[in-house]
Formats: sequence, C-alpha cells, structure tokens
Amino acid sequence: MARIVRILEEEIRPAVAMDGGDIVFAGFRDGVVELYMHGSCSGCPSSTATLKHGIETRLREEIPEIQGVVALVATRAASPEAARTTNMRTKRAA
Repeated sequence: MARIVRILEEEIRPAVAMDGGDIVFAGFRDGVVELYMHGSCSGCPSSTATLKHGIETRLREEIPEIQGVVALVATRAASPEAARTTNMRTKRAA
C-alpha cells in the first residue's frame, strides 16, 4: 500500500490539482484501489477517463497486481480531510 500512496501523492495528486481537482486514497481491497475524487474531479465528465486511462494505467505500470481503480462516493464527508478520518459508509461509483 505504501507504493500506491507514494505514487498518488508524488505524481498523480499534483497533476490532478493542476486542473483544480483532488484525489484521496481510501483503500486497497481485492486488487482494487479505492479513491475519493474531490474538487473539479467530482462530477467531471472526464473523471472516468482520468481514473481509468491516467491513474489506473500509471499505478499498474509500477504495481502489476493492481486489477483496477474505482472512485468511491462519500455519503457523509464534505472534505478530503473528513473522508480520511470519518468512519462512513461508501459505495462504489458507477
């Protein structure tokens, strides 16, 4: 998991932030990386392409055991900080 977080923090988050978005690592289960997407990423029509063709591709280059990347939808958190610290129910975005 440390390699996933390092790539997200050092490479992907800064690139996403340049377009006004943010991503927050939520977990890694059964080969799938789970992220929260905030800012301009939330609801952006291009976010699926960013997720699959950008983030997933980059992570799989370094960590082949990753099978996919999904965005989670927070049901109670209003900010990335709350998403990190709040024990909330989540669902995978379609």
